[in-house]
Amino acid sequence: MKKKIVICLAIILFLGFCQIMLIPAKRNIFDYAIRYAKGEYDTYIYVADKGKNRQWMKTFYCKGTYYIYSTKKKAIYEYHSQKKILSMPQEPEWMTASEEYIYYSVDHVLYQYDYEGALIASRRFLNNEHIFKLYAEDENVYCSIWSDDSPVMGLIDIVYIFDAKDISKAGNIGNIDLKLEKISNTNGSNEELMDECWIQRLKMGWIVAIRNPNMIQIDYRKDAVKIYTQDSAEGFFEIVSAVSRENVSKRYEVLCMEEDKLCTLPEERACVINRNGQINIIEGKGEEWCYSDSVVDDRYLIVLLEKYFGGDGRLKPEGSAGDYFGSQILSINLDTCELEWNALSEEQVVYMDKDRYATLKDGVIKFYRMKDNVLVRTKEIAEYETGKSYQVEICHDKLFVFCDKELLDVVDVL
Repeated sequence: MKKKIVICLAIILFLGFCQIMLIPAKRNIFDYAIRYAKGEYDTYIYVADKGKNRQWMKTFYCKGTYYIYSTKKKAIYEYHSQKKILSMPQEPEWMTASEEYIYYSVDHVLYQYDYEGALIASRRFLNNEHIFKLYAEDENVYCSIWSDDSPVMGLIDIVYIFDAKDISKAGNIGNIDLKLEKISNTNGSNEELMDECWIQRLKMGWIVAIRNPNMIQIDYRKDAVKIYTQDSAEGFFEIVSAVSRENVSKRYEVLCMEEDKLCTLPEERACVINRNGQINIIEGKGEEWCYSDSVVDDRYLIVLLEKYFGGDGRLKPEGSAGDYFGSQILSINLDTCELEWNALSEEQVVYMDKDRYATLKDGVIKFYRMKDNVLVRTKEIAEYETGKSYQVEICHDKLFVFCDKELLDVVDVL
């Protein structure tokens, strides 16, 4: 009897000690044990192009056809017909497309091909220049660059603009005045949340400058248009597409822009909408959230906040499935500039639009209705196993699920 009591006390003391050790990580011993037993701390789920260091885009959609890059086949091919379009011995770092051309980058070189696999043009960057985002529209191709010479490592301080029909030529943004227009009108408590914002209209969108607009330089060279800042430590800029409202030079502070409003993220948990000087501050519920991603769908801005906890209990931008502690989705009506829905989920969000969102947990994708969090559909991922790394890429109306860079399953969004 005494032996059993001693064993029980030893177990209690051990569990108590473990719980004390887990307090900084904001976990309880039973939750940790369950997650550990399920292999969640060895399982990673990434959403392509979400997060400052995500350089993994292997699909694109054009004229009703899905295209995909296969590491195993070393080629771009049509998803449904499996027809090879273009051989690529080296895995592309970034890939995008217009209705006429495919663009991709490898080892400081940007390539342009047509859909018959013929090389149209190529362009080499300096060895100290690294592409952070590649974006194509009908008229221009945009390359956001961070360089080894940037005062802050990984900071985007250069955008090259090329002709979409021939990237060996400069793009067309129109001759603009370097003087930017101040649009923010902050006062009182808003000064703590809203930085000074300045804008300049381009031919195909806007330049949005935060803090120090005098640092922006525009170089109209014969071979390319180059927009850059001289001192990125003092300020930064973004280019926002007028067509899609997408950030062409993605820096994760500007969420979207229209003629009369600018949506920014000056801190991790608050979205600020400035409409003709009138400011709305939209915050998530609670404090332990980090901005993760946003999309614009029709007249809605959808903002994703997430919680990842490290071993020291501090929030971090990403981590394993075991480090994931929930998400919050803010659905903002861009006409009223008000928060319309606020959805909470304990599962990792992999897709959002104005009507629905999808999560992935334990190999099952679940689709929920945005306005009331009602579960409407589930789909099990083929051959899903814990202890591996998964990438989910959103392409038009499908989710492509990869494991170790090879396609595992495809799920229809609608």
